[in-house]
Amino acid sequence: MKKWEYRIVTSDDLQAGFFNIVDRDAIVKHLNELGGDGWEMVSMEFIGDTAARLDFRALMKREHPGL
Repeated sequence: MKKWEYRIVTSDDLQAGFFNIVDRDAIVKHLNELGGDGWEMVSMEFIGDTAARLDFRALMKREHPGL
């Protein structure tokens, strides 16, 4: 049986740019890096979309054979 480990990712995990702005390109880059490490997104929720900041929460999982 497969075993999974889970991780919650938020916009706070990203390196924000000037004036603490997190944009869509930064989110995509971060999620692609996690995907390269074997993480798969299970769900994602955008909390707010303003001109100043894009906040989100995402649930990630990856197979963990050692658990």
